[in-house]
Amino acid sequence: MGPPMGLERTDVDVDVLAAQVQRAAQLITFCRDRIGNARMQIEQVVATLPDD
Repeated sequence: MGPPMGLERTDVDVDVLAAQVQRAAQLITFCRDRIGNARMQIEQVVATLPDD
């Protein structure tokens, strides 16, 4: 999987690149939060399972 379209160019506008990096950071934070919440839910369910 290569870089997103536009990032492989050598003439990328620095302001555009900065905005893309900021958006990527927001998406990473969002995804980490979702993964963390899912992990907590899974741990709660697993904790209720019998120890067969």
